[in-house]
Amino acid sequence: MDLRLRHISKYLNVKLFYQNLFHHTQTDVPNPVEKQFRRSFHKPVAVEWMMTGDDYEALFYEQQKERIARFDPSGRLLEVRTNISPLDSSPINNLTVKEMGDLMNYIQIKRGDCTTHELIIRKPDQTRMLILLDDNFDIVRQEIL
Repeated sequence: MDLRLRHISKYLNVKLFYQNLFHHTQTDVPNPVEKQFRRSFHKPVAVEWMMTGDDYEALFYEQQKERIARFDPSGRLLEVRTNISPLDSSPINNLTVKEMGDLMNYIQIKRGDCTTHELIIRKPDQTRMLILLDDNFDIVRQEIL
């Protein structure tokens, strides 16, 4: 293969990689999943559906918050993840977690009646740490990323 053709082939592979990274195909959502989504979320905006394994995930905005809801194929709501702005994270600001560094990301995770909190903290030495908190905001797990 001549050098020019190899360069074009390499370019197309990189282009395809980035297209797949930033774009996904629309997923056909089963009726029970769509019905449960509409029952669970009253005013969703900019809904995008995708498959994760056998489950269906809806990425959307509600009440000006980004959410991801995951459903099984029968329509059972498995989990809702809500991206909470560090500015809106008053329960977190009162914790010793705040003393560890700067809060970069806060995701509230609801599975049934259980709520957990996933935080990414940037420590003073610029390393990042994942911290998982339970319902009472007690640290369940922490690891360096």
